[in-house]
Order: sequence, then C-alpha cells, then structure tokens
Amino acid sequence: MNVRRPLLRQFTVILAGLIVALSWGAFAITSQVIRSGLEDLFTQRLEHAKTMLVEYVRGRNYARVSEIEGVLTSPRFLAAMETLDPATIAESVPTHAPLELADLLLIVDSGERTLVATGADPPLLERIRSRTRDHTESVEVIVHAESGDVYELVVADVIANNGALLGRVVVGSSLAAVYTEDLRRLTGFEILLVSDGRVAASSGGRTVAADADVAEFANVEPETVSRVNVRGRKVLAYCVPEPVSGIAVTFVAPIDDTIDPIMTRVRGLLLTLALVGGLVGLGTLYVYTKRRVVLPVQRLAAHAESIARGNLGFRIEPETSDELGCLAAEFEKMRSQLESNRREIEAAHRERVDAERLAALGRFATGIIHDFKNPMAVVRGTADLIQARDPNNEKVSRQCGVIHRQIDRMVALTRDVLEYANGRSVLDVCEVDVAAFLGEIRDGHAEPFARAGIKLALRGEALRATIDPIRMRRVIDNVVTNALEISRVGDTVAVTWGRADSGDVFISISDEGPGVPPDLAARIFEPFVTSGKEGGSGLGLAIARKIVQDHGGDLSVGRGPQAGAVFTVTLPGKLYVESKQPMLSEVS
Repeated sequence: MNVRRPLLRQFTVILAGLIVALSWGAFAITSQVIRSGLEDLFTQRLEHAKTMLVEYVRGRNYARVSEIEGVLTSPRFLAAMETLDPATIAESVPTHAPLELADLLLIVDSGERTLVATGADPPLLERIRSRTRDHTESVEVIVHAESGDVYELVVADVIANNGALLGRVVVGSSLAAVYTEDLRRLTGFEILLVSDGRVAASSGGRTVAADADVAEFANVEPETVSRVNVRGRKVLAYCVPEPVSGIAVTFVAPIDDTIDPIMTRVRGLLLTLALVGGLVGLGTLYVYTKRRVVLPVQRLAAHAESIARGNLGFRIEPETSDELGCLAAEFEKMRSQLESNRREIEAAHRERVDAERLAALGRFATGIIHDFKNPMAVVRGTADLIQARDPNNEKVSRQCGVIHRQIDRMVALTRDVLEYANGRSVLDVCEVDVAAFLGEIRDGHAEPFARAGIKLALRGEALRATIDPIRMRRVIDNVVTNALEISRVGDTVAVTWGRADSGDVFISISDEGPGVPPDLAARIFEPFVTSGKEGGSGLGLAIARKIVQDHGGDLSVGRGPQAGAVFTVTLPGKLYVESKQPMLSEVS
C-alpha cells in the first residue's frame, strides 16, 4: 500500500516543531531564572558590603592610629620637633614610613606655625588646619572632602617627654586611592564616594563608576539596593554612610557587564543541551513510534489486505495492551467471524449440494431397486433350481447358499443407500454373540486377505449385544475392506472389542497403513468425501456412521499408537459380559 503522506513523517514534523517551541520557551525561562538568580546573588553580596565596610574602616583606623602613635613616640622625631626647625623636621620625615607615604602631611608647632606642609596647596592645608583646631582627642581620625577628593586625616598632638605640647601632626590619605581600591579588592564591586552632591572619588579606570554622573547616584537611598541606568548600562547600587565622616560610600555592581558573559556561556550550554536533548528525544520518539505505532499499523493494514483478498487462514495476535492492541483484537474478532461465516456458508453450500446429490441418488436408488429385484429374483430362482436337481451334493448346496447370501447383501446395500438418501431406516435387531458375529465377518474376508498376504486378527471378550446384524455387518465389512486396501504385504489388521470404562462397548479396527490426514479426519464421514480410492463414491463411511448412530452409538477415527488408522464403533452399554476369558482367533 502506497501512502503519499506517511503518518510518521507528519508526526515527526509536528513533534520537531513542538520540541523547538518548548525548547525555546524553556531556554527563555531558564535564562531569565538564571539571570534573576545572579542578580539576587549580587544583591545579597551588596547588602553584605556594609558589614565589610564597617570592619574595614575600624581596622584601618586602628592601624593608622597605631602607626602615628609609633611615630610620635620616636625619640628622633621628638628631638626634631623640639628644635622647631622646619629643615630638621623635614629631614626626619623620610625616616618614618607613615609620614613619608602620606598623601598629605601637615606639621605645626604649638603656636600654629606651619613647619612642614606637603601634598596639597596652601589654601587646602589652611582649611584642613582650621578644621582640626577644635579636636579633643590626642589622636583622632577624621575625613575631609575638598577639591574633588576625600582625605582620611589622622590628627595627633606631639607631646614632649616632659609633657609639654610641641605641636600637631596631620597625616592625610586620599580615600580615592585607599577606600576605592581596598574595598573593590575586598568586595569585588566598583566604589563611588559621594560627598556634598558630587562624586568625590571613584575606583577609576574604564568602569561604570568612572563614567557616572553624580545625578545618577544622588537618589540612591541609603542601605537599599537600587537599580541605576548609567548611559544605557544597568547597574545595582548600594549606598552606605562612611562610619567616621558619613560620606556616602556607594558600591556599584555593573550587572550587565558581569552577568552578560556568564549568560552567554549559559545560553551556549542551554542551546547545546536543547539541541542534543531535542535530537535524542526526537530520535527516541521516532524509534518508539515506528516500533509501537507505525509497524503495528502497517501489519494491521497487511492483514486487512489479506482479509480483503479472502485469505482468512491466519491469526492476528495483539502485540500490545494499548489502543492498537485493542484494534488488533477487534481485527481478529472480525477475521474470526468472517472465517466462521465463510465456513458456515461453505457448509451450507455443501449440505445443499449433498442434499441435491442425495435426492438424485435416492431417485436413482429407487429406480435401481425397482429394476434390480427382477434380475435378482431370476438369479435366486436359478440357484434354487440348481440345488433342487442335486439336493444331496454338499458343494452345490454350499455354492447356492453363497449366491443367496450375496443376492440378499446386494439388495440390502441398495436399500441402505435408499434409506440414507431418504434419512429413514428401520432396524431389525436381535441378540448376537459378538465374537461369533465378528468371526463370521472374518471368515467372509479370509480369501481376499490371504491373496494379499495380510493378517486379520481378532481379540476380545465374550459379549452379547442387541444389534441389527445385517446392517452392523455392513459397517464392519466397509471398515475392514478399507483397511485391506491401504495395507501392505505382511501388515496386520486387528479387530478388537470390549467394554470401556464408561460402560460403553467398543469394536475397533486398526491397520498399519499411513493413517488418515488430520484435515481429512474431520470430514471423512461426510457424504461424497473419499480418501483417494479409485472408483470410491464417498458414501461407504457415511452410511456406516449413520447405521451406528441409528443404534445409539457413534463411529470415530483416530491414530494408532505407532502408525495407521483406528476406526472405533462405540455402542451404548446395553450389552453384558458372559465371560472374562479372552478369545483369540487369527486367519492369515
């Protein structure tokens, strides 16, 4: 059967489109979920930055105070301060790292006269000095925003060993170089210092914070993660007041720049996974569909074509328990019903043909019997005349007796045919000794068995039965004659009888021939069915079975223990056993 648009191809195309759509949806959803998760991770890290900032400032202030206190207790520095000579003091500065590395250094005497000033212009130094006049601690850390920069200032009094105030030291470090780099290294975020409405310091370089305008971060609420759009780039900002000065330290997380590379890799992996998974899934579904759907459907289509051609000699086995299995079971019911209907039609046709043939046979038998009686009467009368001429001649009397019996047998055969054709028969029953009855039949077949070199053996119990001996003899004669025809030289045809366990009495005739084929065994007792004998009419066994059935029994055929066929006459248990002594007789 040629299919222009195979179902498997249509299903595969639809499934492929569905997989692509689902994969794209899963890809988009997964990408969004991952991106949202990464943003949440950034948010959590930003919120943790406050704690890091406080700990960092606390530790740094402690370290800076400790460094300056170490300088103030240095004998060399105290000696230089006692001279109040700016040159001497300047010469001692390089010997102290905290002073040498400071971004801004201011040393004044007790009278506020500037002794050393480095790292800033005089106006700035003056403003710083004026800011630090009112301090109350001997060493303190303050933050000063000036000129676009933010300074961390350590202000300390210089006290001589005798307790006299020698002056003050102001050591400043630019937070742009300290906070921004250290905090960026600690947190991984860009840093923005906002003071007085302007960006006082940033982490610098090609960063989002360096490109940002202060207005973009001015509205960031303290200690709240906010989204900020910096020239088309999305960032997360978290503002924390600096613990000492209160200057806003803003942590900036450029999520686009950070997440986009990750998302690019994730999308690549998801795309690869979707492609490989889709191909594997599509291949698996293709194979599964082909094996579980397409091939069973094709087989059902082939069965349907066979049924359409009239071939019903097969069986459709359901391969699965699903809908296709149910469909196959329904196909099998349909095939079985069609086969049963065809057998019934064929049987009805055969019965009609057989009925017509039997009707024709009945009309023919009626004519034969009518025309047959006169010649048989002449033959019988002639035999009587021959016997009357020499009544003392035993040989003549015996031969005339044979002629009488054969005439009676031929007349009875024609009557049996007529009765079978009409479906009516009348039995003339009497009680007979089964062994003697079968012995007479053996004697009648002795000569043809001897000519063929075949043995005829009898074995059975002593039984008496009420039967129609003439008709039952024709049954046994027919079966024994058939056994003789299919036997070979040296074979044995055995006739046995007895009582079965069920109480019925049986007479079995077995041979050593090829047996009856199974397909023929079911129809061998039907009229006009012959096993291949030349000149056979197919009525012998049919009439024989009808006679046995008229006795209330049945005639069946089976296979012997070794080979050959076994025909068994079964009669109801209205027989009785006179003796249990076995009786054997054999004629060869």
